[in-house]
Amino acid sequence: MDPLQICRMAASCASGDGTHGVAQMGNESLAGVNEDDLLKNMLVFKTAKKPVTIMHLLSKGSPDVQIAALATYFLTLKK
Repeated sequence: MDPLQICRMAASCASGDGTHGVAQMGNESLAGVNEDDLLKNMLVFKTAKKPVTIMHLLSKGSPDVQIAALATYFLTLKK
């Protein structure tokens, strides 16, 4: 995937998970999180195995390849 496209997708995560993946207190930061764990969590949201949240709605329409690219992107950010 195009790195610029991945950055644009990640920017949409900022309202809940913080700019550059560093969240405000009370929300979960994504920066530097283990890639496998983040990918698993995002796919769980997509399949609605967790209670319906905004994450379920955002991930539902995203192909798995986009979710994997976002997981990789957030792994590269510093905590």
